[in-house]
Amino acid sequence: MDHDEELVSACQSGDVVAFETLVRKYQDRIVRLMYLLLDNADDAEDVAQETFIRAFRCIGAFRHRSNFSTWLHRIAVNTARNWIRDNRVERETVPLPDERWWAGSTRPEEILIARERAMEVRNALAQIPPCYREAVILRHFDGLSYEEIAEAQQVPVGTVRSRLAKGRELLQKFLRRGTETACPERMANHGLQEGKEAYSPRSRRGRR
Repeated sequence: MDHDEELVSACQSGDVVAFETLVRKYQDRIVRLMYLLLDNADDAEDVAQETFIRAFRCIGAFRHRSNFSTWLHRIAVNTARNWIRDNRVERETVPLPDERWWAGSTRPEEILIARERAMEVRNALAQIPPCYREAVILRHFDGLSYEEIAEAQQVPVGTVRSRLAKGRELLQKFLRRGTETACPERMANHGLQEGKEAYSPRSRRGRR
């Protein structure tokens, strides 16, 4: 039994501190996911908090048939979908206070370049349909496998593959606009080619 499973089992036995440990472990990751889905830091914080509230309420129904992180992502995606459905008014983009995670570096010049790329990618992501946006974000920014994305989106793996292909195609289209740089090169610069998760915290730790 891995550490997450031990913590979940403790939660199911009424150990609130164990759940707080899980929140600390996944909070930054879920906030980043929400930020990419919602493009607003304030909303990302609120919806991430709602995700953990829902997870706490439903923890008794977790059956250990998948990883806790995959189960949590499914709740996060559904919570974000509900928020988008209920808040259709155009919101101003509010950046995260610290976007060094885009660069994976603390060097000012690399952070500046990363922020410019982050803005380009966020603008492009905002223009593609939600199902494709979710798949691209979960794959390339959060480092989930096809199977994990399938569970998070509650669709077959084949659907995930087609959504990723279409999502990357649409990103190429929107990243191509207003630039003379070849789009395949820009996709590579942004880490948006298949097999790469350039912005994923998991990929920087060497996990696929």
